[in-house]
Amino acid sequence: MGHLCRMQQRWKEAVSHYRTVLSRRPDNPTILYNLGIALVTIGDPSTVKVGTVACRLTSSFFFVKKVHMCLVCALVLKLVFEELQ
Repeated sequence: MGHLCRMQQRWKEAVSHYRTVLSRRPDNPTILYNLGIALVTIGDPSTVKVGTVACRLTSSFFFVKKVHMCLVCALVLKLVFEELQ
């Protein structure tokens, strides 16, 4: 459900769904990554903590790089969008 809400830009609902799944699987870096993307989109400062935890749970360099790049890009896009309004 989190993915569906994210695709429909229902960010707060996506956060709620990701947190529910995360409560059952707290050591899943992919869920943390998706939660981080939803959080950064709504401007939640806990994004940094979520991204950091996701990176610590994996040994994959490529996953860590993906997390960092996506979170930075999402933050930049959010800042640009806010400036345009």
